[in-house]
Amino acid sequence: MGGLFNKDWDEMRKKKTQVDNIIDYLVNKKYRRQLTLEKSKNASLGKKGSGEIALAAITYEMSLKKMDKKELERLYSEEKEAEESDQFFNQANAEADFDYWGKMASWSIDEAIALSFGKDPRVVNEKSLSTVSFDFSFCKKYRELHELAKRAIKWKKLFYDVLPGVFIAWTKNADIPFPEELERKVIKYGGYVANWQTAHDDLLEKFEGLEQEHDSLKEETLESMKNYQVRIGKLISHIESINDSSEKDLTKPLHKKEKDSLLKLLAGMLMTAYNSKTVKASEVQADIMRSAGIELNDDTIRKYIKEAIPFIYDENEEGK
Repeated sequence: MGGLFNKDWDEMRKKKTQVDNIIDYLVNKKYRRQLTLEKSKNASLGKKGSGEIALAAITYEMSLKKMDKKELERLYSEEKEAEESDQFFNQANAEADFDYWGKMASWSIDEAIALSFGKDPRVVNEKSLSTVSFDFSFCKKYRELHELAKRAIKWKKLFYDVLPGVFIAWTKNADIPFPEELERKVIKYGGYVANWQTAHDDLLEKFEGLEQEHDSLKEETLESMKNYQVRIGKLISHIESINDSSEKDLTKPLHKKEKDSLLKLLAGMLMTAYNSKTVKASEVQADIMRSAGIELNDDTIRKYIKEAIPFIYDENEEGK
């Protein structure tokens, strides 16, 4: 029977309401230390029964039970705030030196989270917070941010060793508060506040745009070279045909001035198409054949290139 009674009593304790828990907290907060001292003192004196402090605690508990829920919650909130303000993470030595941390090339994810609250990571961290109540609002916020960061790491939005600027950009994107003074320090010491994924996408977009522009210019250049190669082939063929005609019909010789004009035109085309003073006949022959379908042997092409080269030098000398 006694065992059954004890079991029922344990079940009743587990079924305590929120109001009961608030009352227990308020009574313990006010009298626990005094009750411990009084109990110890009475035991040393051999006294039995409840002392004055115990009776005061009972009286206080009864008065709390007469209050409405809203009033109890207000008292509870005030006491919790007062208790939290006394915790180590709210002391002066827990505040971060923004100038020092702003110079860091990188932060661990735990450091970044503590700094988000303006706290020194060497004082406030997951290990040190494990020694205090989870009920404190700061502890809840810290653990919530830690969970968000861990999930961001999983999807490569953050890293366990993260650039300050990348972490700050992530907080901005997620609408998470971050100390403005620390952000200014990070920027002052050369940090770049940007979402690395966005920066990567922007650079990739610019690269693709430049690549398309390059391909377009390359295509235009190849088309232009092809046109010049066709014209070079036709011009060499024209000069060759005039020479042939002159040799067959001595009454119609090719005048030097006329020939020089044609060679100068050829020189300009060669420089434009090949951008070089040293052009290989075999290369020109292959290009002319491919682009214009004109068959000219190496010797013929080499002959007129050799005759045109002096005009290339003359053009450059005149431009100086």
